[in-house]
Amino acid sequence: MKTKLLLLVFVLVASIYAVQSATSKWDGITRTVWAGGEGTQEDPVLIESAANLAYMASDAAREGFGTYLNLHFKLTTDIDLNDHLWTPINIFIGNFDGNGHKIMGLKMIGTDDEGTGLFRQVNGTGMVKNLGVESGNIDGLKFVGGIAGAVNEGGTIDKCYNKATISGTQMVGGIVGQLSGGTVSNSYNKGTITGNASVGGVVGRYFWQQCSLSNSYNAGVIVGNPAIGYVGSVVGTFADALKPASVVSNNYYDFDVNYDSSLLGIGVEGSATGVDVFNSPGSTEDGVPPKTVSVTQRSTAQMKSTDMITDLGSAYESDSKNINGGYPVLTWENLPPTGLVYNKFVDFQITKVNNGISISADDFEHITLSVYSITGVEIITKSLKNAEYIRLTSGIYIIKLTRGSQKFVQKIQVF
Repeated sequence: MKTKLLLLVFVLVASIYAVQSATSKWDGITRTVWAGGEGTQEDPVLIESAANLAYMASDAAREGFGTYLNLHFKLTTDIDLNDHLWTPINIFIGNFDGNGHKIMGLKMIGTDDEGTGLFRQVNGTGMVKNLGVESGNIDGLKFVGGIAGAVNEGGTIDKCYNKATISGTQMVGGIVGQLSGGTVSNSYNKGTITGNASVGGVVGRYFWQQCSLSNSYNAGVIVGNPAIGYVGSVVGTFADALKPASVVSNNYYDFDVNYDSSLLGIGVEGSATGVDVFNSPGSTEDGVPPKTVSVTQRSTAQMKSTDMITDLGSAYESDSKNINGGYPVLTWENLPPTGLVYNKFVDFQITKVNNGISISADDFEHITLSVYSITGVEIITKSLKNAEYIRLTSGIYIIKLTRGSQKFVQKIQVF
């Protein structure tokens, strides 16, 4: 009995490890349109492979869908772009939920001033959330960031991080190159950021429109050219006259990371060190009153303390798995990938059994089963009439059950 119990524990641990390590790699060529999803919040388009993500950045997708206006997308796997040259997903006004997954091997060489990043621009009602750029090298001109080159006119970045190395000329940031009328919240940078002017750890330039930057931090090295202007550990530069409703709240940086240059949090023109408190003089002509904003410096030890979790807020947890060098992690980083749940049925069960899965339910009316490989290839599609055993070879599968507009999707390991 004890031997069987130990074997069961080993199988469960192995299963969790296998699911967590599943990654879709891009060959640098293939761009495959997604198989399903209406693009609504309840039934988002599923990005199930690197080829699906690459399709989002293709010329065909731009012509067919434009800005992805109000479409919802959800990532279902980690993506390794394998250092193949990446073209940014164009101006994005949809909703992209990274679902706690990460992008690796992001390589970019920007050749224009429209924006360089995983996304070129996130604008209007556009949102990118729950996503990490784990590794890569991003090189651009103006408006360069790990998640987006620019966020404009209401766009939002929430619960994202960057660890890629980023360089550019102006408006260069770990998360966003330029924030202009948009929001960055609950996000952090650990990548090295290099540029000439308006170079910041989280945001390169915080532009004159109403913006919001909150609950974010930088722990990456920042290299700029203060002789040209504006280099800061959190924000490269602010506009001279900040809008009254603009928010800069609860943002931090690791002072020890840039100790040699004593770089502070906010860049100011001609200063090698910057400041932690910025006094916006306001504009009499535009009716904008003076405004003071600030960021907070911490030592490396303080950044890694439990107090930092409390200060940053509920979006963060301690680095209990040692995946971030002891710095705070976003709560989703500590969660295993458990599949996607929309309107989950309450009357059926998927059970792993030897060489397959067993599906049982109280009511099988109008239930359709689809089984996909981890790369998104459909293996089985059938209507279920009663409890069934589905035989599968060893591997990782995506199981989808649908009834009308309801859908349940789960990633599962079969031994």
